Amino acid sequence: MRKVIALVMVLGAVLGGQALAQVAPQEKEKLKVKVIGVTFKVLAKVYTASTDIEKLKAKNIQAINTMSDEKFRKRYDGYYNLFKKLPQRYIDEYKLTEDMSKQQVVKGIRSLDKHKIYQIINAIPNATIAESFSAYLRSKKEAEAGGKKSGGLMTHINNVWKDALENIDGKDDSEELAPDKIKIVASFYPVYIMAKNVAKDVPGVTVERLARSATGCLHDYAVTTNDMKKLAGAQVLVANGAGMESFLDKLISRQPQLKIARLSDGIPLIKGQGIAADNPHVWVSISYAIIEVENLGRALAEFDPEHKTLYQKNAADYTAKLGALKARMRGELAPYRGRQIVTFHEAFSYFAREFGLRIAAVVEREPGSEPSAKELAGTIELIKKNRIAVVFSEPQYPARATDAIARETKAKVYVLDPAVTGPDDPDAYLEIMETNLKTLKEAFHN
Repeated sequence: MRKVIALVMVLGAVLGGQALAQVAPQEKEKLKVKVIGVTFKVLAKVYTASTDIEKLKAKNIQAINTMSDEKFRKRYDGYYNLFKKLPQRYIDEYKLTEDMSKQQVVKGIRSLDKHKIYQIINAIPNATIAESFSAYLRSKKEAEAGGKKSGGLMTHINNVWKDALENIDGKDDSEELAPDKIKIVASFYPVYIMAKNVAKDVPGVTVERLARSATGCLHDYAVTTNDMKKLAGAQVLVANGAGMESFLDKLISRQPQLKIARLSDGIPLIKGQGIAADNPHVWVSISYAIIEVENLGRALAEFDPEHKTLYQKNAADYTAKLGALKARMRGELAPYRGRQIVTFHEAFSYFAREFGLRIAAVVEREPGSEPSAKELAGTIELIKKNRIAVVFSEPQYPARATDAIARETKAKVYVLDPAVTGPDDPDAYLEIMETNLKTLKEAFHN
């Protein structure tokens, strides 16, 4: 089997080099990508046909179940970056998301058979394979430079391909291959959902998220090496602004080619109490979410005027949905205007103001920094004094403090979601706000 694999790789390299020698220089890059992609697919199919799939599945499942969470996450990130570029029907069928758990991955592996594997192999874009292979060459070169050994068949295949690629165009293929026409990276979840809506069906445009969906708000977020890799091929970074992305200035100095779309520009900000400056959670207000979507539509239309009409249409369609939801929420929450609430942190200041609610207290001024005993006692006293019946926690943070308050005051705890995490669905923000509406009505009714 090893000889067959090596033979396929050698033939692909030789034939690819011969073919590229006969084409115009401007076509070499395209043909090189095709050679790499086709050869990989042949290799993958040969390997699949000669492999006991059930045995291989069992081996992988056992490895996943026994590896550490850190190792699993690192390995899965690599697989996800490859397979997320599959046609949408495969992403939907296998429910591929950035933050799949071990159990979800194992379930997906169990559902595979050879026919499905062939389908997936055929669906992987050649450019994606070429990008991954170039990254593989770079990592191998770094390992060799560091004096590390990487022997066996993969080293042989690597050397064959490295020589072939260097001979094709006279240079090492460790350079980045041409990216999609426009790659948009959104800083975190809420602006990512906005970008998915505004860039919907725009030819040649991809949208990715910088921070993992489980990150939540970007308070004190530090940019990682993987983040910088995501940004390396990006043309546009979509940011909330208003101080949410404290790393922006440092990032811009490292990636000066990026166009930064700050969506909160023009929105009047509430002065924060526990956070360093102004309150950045403007998207939790539907009115301000509409302004952010409009700002994004204008920014993308300016950057990519060829598709200006489509960006504007998408932005208008999405803001129409947001406007309809806002009108309905205002109507249904009108009977509760003036009600006092206690929230987990300052994410709901704009939301409360929009719907006429009064925030009597905030449990944690700084998310992740639990209140002191004195602060907790003060909140409990305020709730008792004002006879506040409900306390709202958030799904992204532990509810220890809110639970302690509930025990002391007999107030009920409900969950309000600031829409900083959620599914990879363009309608996710709308659905989260729908759930918040139901939660508030239930809490106030009881």
